[in-house]
Amino acid sequence: MFVIIALVCIAADQISKAYIESRMNFNRFTVIPKILDIAHVRNTGAAFGMLKGRTGLLTVVTCLMILALTVYVFVNKKNLSKLEIASIALICGGGVGNLISRLRFGYVTDFIDIHILPVFNLADICITCGCALLVVAVLISDFAKQGIKPPGEIDV
Repeated sequence: MFVIIALVCIAADQISKAYIESRMNFNRFTVIPKILDIAHVRNTGAAFGMLKGRTGLLTVVTCLMILALTVYVFVNKKNLSKLEIASIALICGGGVGNLISRLRFGYVTDFIDIHILPVFNLADICITCGCALLVVAVLISDFAKQGIKPPGEIDV
């Protein structure tokens, strides 16, 4: 499950970035006025434009995080829930997607602009959703270990 989820994230990310790179030529078009645009942006930094131009540092940190998370999953597979494994796979898949772009081009192609956030891509969505799901999975796991039912769960 881990490998399949990560590979789907990587493939979707790389295909979408290649499409934007080949078709957009730094143009922008509106999908939903004042809410959603597709905009071709090359980001040499991390999330929200932090660490611009620090591709080497970002590459090393990303590689270490992906390696650590992957080893963690395979060492602890029997003790992790499917949700925990899936969430870490999303994080790793998104990380690898952006890593591939950084290694190939020295930048990451961003293209989703919802106006209230910096422009982002599918890999960023995978990472963000993976982190959010991991928080939920850890909370559920902690509730279960303590014998506490998660909020909203009722006795029948």
